[in-house]
Amino acid sequence: MGMNWVWRGVLLYLALSLIHFPFVLPQDYKWDIDQPLYNLKSVQFRDGSTVRILHEGGSSSQGPGFACGFFCNDQSSDRYLLSIFILFYKSFEIQDTVGPQVVWSVTQASSVSIDATFHLTPDKGLELQEADGGIIWATGINSEIMPILNLTDMGNLQLLDVNGLTIWQSFDYPTDSLVLGQKLFVGQELTSAASAYYQMETEMFSLSLDSDGTLSAFRQSNEGPERYYHQDSFNTSYVQFMNGSFAFFTVYGKLVVPYKEFAIPSALSWQYMRFGSDGHLRVYEWKQQSLEWKEVADLLTADIGNCGYPAVCGGYSICTNGKCSCPGAQNERRYFKQINDSQPDRGCSLVTPLSCEASINRNFLELKNITSVTFRQDLVIDSESCKVACLENCLCKAAIFQKYTWTSFVGDCYLASQNFSLKHAEVNDSYTSTTYIKVQNVPRAVPSPRQKNHGKKINQFIFIVGSGVASLFGLFILIGIFFHLFKKNKDPDEAEEYYLDHVPGMPTRYSFADLQVMTENFKKNIGGGGFGTVFEGTLIDGTRVAVKRLHGFSQIKKSFLAEPEEEMHLLGFFKEKLQKKQLLNLVDKYSEDMQLHGAEVVDMMKVAAWCLQSDFTKRPSMSVVVKVLEGVVDVEENIEYNFCNPPISNPRARVMYHEVNVANATALLDSVLSGPR
Repeated sequence: MGMNWVWRGVLLYLALSLIHFPFVLPQDYKWDIDQPLYNLKSVQFRDGSTVRILHEGGSSSQGPGFACGFFCNDQSSDRYLLSIFILFYKSFEIQDTVGPQVVWSVTQASSVSIDATFHLTPDKGLELQEADGGIIWATGINSEIMPILNLTDMGNLQLLDVNGLTIWQSFDYPTDSLVLGQKLFVGQELTSAASAYYQMETEMFSLSLDSDGTLSAFRQSNEGPERYYHQDSFNTSYVQFMNGSFAFFTVYGKLVVPYKEFAIPSALSWQYMRFGSDGHLRVYEWKQQSLEWKEVADLLTADIGNCGYPAVCGGYSICTNGKCSCPGAQNERRYFKQINDSQPDRGCSLVTPLSCEASINRNFLELKNITSVTFRQDLVIDSESCKVACLENCLCKAAIFQKYTWTSFVGDCYLASQNFSLKHAEVNDSYTSTTYIKVQNVPRAVPSPRQKNHGKKINQFIFIVGSGVASLFGLFILIGIFFHLFKKNKDPDEAEEYYLDHVPGMPTRYSFADLQVMTENFKKNIGGGGFGTVFEGTLIDGTRVAVKRLHGFSQIKKSFLAEPEEEMHLLGFFKEKLQKKQLLNLVDKYSEDMQLHGAEVVDMMKVAAWCLQSDFTKRPSMSVVVKVLEGVVDVEENIEYNFCNPPISNPRARVMYHEVNVANATALLDSVLSGPR
């Protein structure tokens, strides 16, 4: 009887040993599948995002925790992405004050509506199905048995077989982020376009580990990938985001060892790494004290600096210490202007757009020690051949040349055909950099042979400008004659009094200081209006007057219809710009016609300066002016900037503290005004 029980026990043991027990996950691994999104637990955050949760991977009593579900970044959108995100918990409850941090998702092309369902099947694994029955996304594992769905403590979404072996996992398909412990293998990449936050109007960047072990960052363009960063490594198998480093691992025999790393501050809490839509690779850490995610490292910037990123400045813009500016003027001709003055990083545009039809008028703006943020070797030639190649290609916008120091003229030539950012070239013993930006020159009006030979006709533009200059001379002559009629019988003071009294509508003029004395520094307010405040004042003879102080007019505030000081005079301002060689700044930037003929306008202003010199012996004759307008003679470069005699002082202001000194005043002679012609 006892032996029967023994044999029964042996047979039961053998039977049990032949039975296969499946891998069993804990009961709290519950997934809300096979139902539409609108039935899932929903949380709307204060940053405008919304999540619908399939599974929470072990809720935290206080702090961050992983969850899997559907993420929508915009309240105005009804499209959701299957995602893994980090949520903030307090007392096991999700807090809507801290937005979800998405660390993995399907691509934007696989977004679904709120009516879609999430399925788990043997042949397709995970799949997303729209309400109309269409399959939007699936893992496609093609298994014979129903897989087990699992979200690890590291944030890895897995499909497991009955033995607990991985059939599919999200770590094999990284998007734009890495979590602590995650690896990036050869052939894998992080891309901003795969981000749940990616916007179509932003540029696309990628970070990948090449087959030769080089970690490279690219900007995607119409011309193909443009590399802006690379870290050469030998026989790298993978890079791994670890606590305190981003390490490169290589294989030596049967050993896998780290041999290079980016240093990262050691994690005091949760960390994750994201490759952003601006091309930066940043590390973020959870700060429990302030309840927020903070950037703690920007890995690539240590090597390439703030100006090493293609998106830091817009097209044609030069980056200097992280700030953007347009290329400067050349020979007083300005070729570029800011697209938005308040946002310099938007880039620059050409004042005169390039025209393939007007190729004869194209030229280059040379920028020494300036290079492109992304450089590609298109040709190996000399600099002149590089420029010719760009001129012959209508799509080429710049020829960027790097000359080898160990040769006499040969170097690398990059023909840029799209908007590009520029930066100052690094000091390098191997090569020097020069950028030649293609610009469109506006041809000057050239007189016909008949004009040159006979001098009988002037084109319409020169005629109009010449008439204006002649009118200006005529005005000065009339003023000189007016003064000449009275200077014989009246001293300069009387002449000025007579002149002012006979100008229609001319009021008595007082300086701002005079008015302060009259009103005791604008002490007694007696009224006001839409343009200013009225104060009571007293003249030196006891006459009570009302003084109105205007608001918002800085020049009136300083002088109240008083004669402007020379520094504020138009001629004084013109003199300042001429001395600084900034006459181009006076050209109306809102007038397309003036901008197109900027060089001609500057020439006309130089002619005016030549004709307004105090020493009339240095002024040109009218015949010389005509020759200048015809393009036969150049403007004199050695110009004196004293355009007029000292102004006559104003004796009309009668206040007790003020004495007028006109002993040194000089009357303007008509010969001084006109000069010989």
